[in-house]
Amino acid sequence: MAKDTHYNKHDVLLLEQQIKDLREEAKTKDEFIRITNHELRTPLDIIRGNLDMVLKGEAGEISASTREYLVDALFGADRLTGLVDDMLDIARITTGQMRFELTEINICELLETVEKEFSPIAKEKRLVLYKDCFKDVPLVYSDKSRLFQIFDNLIGNAFKFTPRGGSVTIRVVDDHANVPDTILVSVIDTGSGIKKEDISKLFKQFPDIEKRILPTEKGTGLGLNLVWHVLKALGGEIWAESDGFGKGTTFFFRLPIAGSERGKQLYNYHAVYLKSGSDARKE
Repeated sequence: MAKDTHYNKHDVLLLEQQIKDLREEAKTKDEFIRITNHELRTPLDIIRGNLDMVLKGEAGEISASTREYLVDALFGADRLTGLVDDMLDIARITTGQMRFELTEINICELLETVEKEFSPIAKEKRLVLYKDCFKDVPLVYSDKSRLFQIFDNLIGNAFKFTPRGGSVTIRVVDDHANVPDTILVSVIDTGSGIKKEDISKLFKQFPDIEKRILPTEKGTGLGLNLVWHVLKALGGEIWAESDGFGKGTTFFFRLPIAGSERGKQLYNYHAVYLKSGSDARKE
């Protein structure tokens, strides 16, 4: 009996040390968020604002060649801002600081807005954007702004790797028969595809995968890593399929149906998630 008591005390001490380590890690990430937001995000906002003012002629007339340089600079600043925002979001979600506004959502109505946002970009890139939302798809229990973020990353990624003349399709179906209490969303492109052995690396930070066919398109992979984290927090899951280079890629993700058992579990999870994040910051 004494041996068992000693063993239990050892377990308790080990658990206490693990909790302490996790809290220290959370504090480190909190500091990262503060520094990144202040030292990177704020100066970038100033740079972008000034570039925009000059391009609008508020500092006087500029030549065509100067305008071209400034447009390139603004594009680079926008890309860097997006990268910083992704880094901040990943840090927030892994430390319990990202807040979610969970509500019942008509995913087909949301896709109407998504389609309007991306149609001009598709036209500019000479791509065809299709929306295929099956009838009577049930409401989902999720966060509308985070769903927009997910679609923004996945559709933007599809546009990035699909050459002119290609297409991107967003499809929503009730997949309750295969996986209870869920709908299935897919983003299908006719783009450059990816090697099967690299698919498992897609959702890691800075994935080390072979470049796709379009050599001009670059990315860090942080967007897909962020999507993975957000969907996990929303009670969903994501995966990708491709038959290889030149054969397109399909990203699938599931969301819980409103009022379902999964939806209730998501509500309970976030009740604990919010409390744990608050408690960690009080330490």
